[in-house]
Amino acid sequence: MLFAFPIIAYASQVVAVAVFALVYRNLPAAMRVLGLYFVLSLIVSTLQLVLALNDVHNLWTLYVFSPVQFLLLTLVYYLSKDLSISRMLTRLWLACYVVLFGSSIAWTGSLARGYPYFEAGGSLLIVIASCYVLIAIARIEEKSYLAKPLFWVASANIVYFAGTAVLFALSGALLETSMQTMRIAWASQSVVNVIAIAIYMKGFWCFRRT
Repeated sequence: MLFAFPIIAYASQVVAVAVFALVYRNLPAAMRVLGLYFVLSLIVSTLQLVLALNDVHNLWTLYVFSPVQFLLLTLVYYLSKDLSISRMLTRLWLACYVVLFGSSIAWTGSLARGYPYFEAGGSLLIVIASCYVLIAIARIEEKSYLAKPLFWVASANIVYFAGTAVLFALSGALLETSMQTMRIAWASQSVVNVIAIAIYMKGFWCFRRT
């Protein structure tokens, strides 16, 4: 039963890429970067599935995709016309992630052991940045902020990456309980993923109506 949740999450990624392809020509640069994030995420998920079915180690895909993911989502905020994000603030987010990435590996002694820490920390940085974006939008747009694509993008980021931060922060403790507990946690994160993608799609459709 638990295996159904990752399948549903994968299917939602396919839908997200399909919607992105449908409205691509009407999207501004920021939303196209978000669409690129969906495409790369689907490619990575597909590669992970193929490797797993062939009993090949696939965790390295997460190590590669994590910094790419952070960079793309930061770029979405930077390029958005709904909100002017200063270059200094964007560089600060990236600098914090680089420090987090390097210190996690240095502290644990390897990329594999450091990954849960910089993934949890990077997710928390995205949540903080997204909260900042929502507050800024609410101050600028008192009535129409719900019609802004960036509002839905930031909301989806908070939903998904808050769950990711908790999952990886507790991954060690979950593994110490039982593998079944870890499977339940991953299944729960798959549900969160589906919800977040639905919110991302709302951002695309808001723009399409304008």
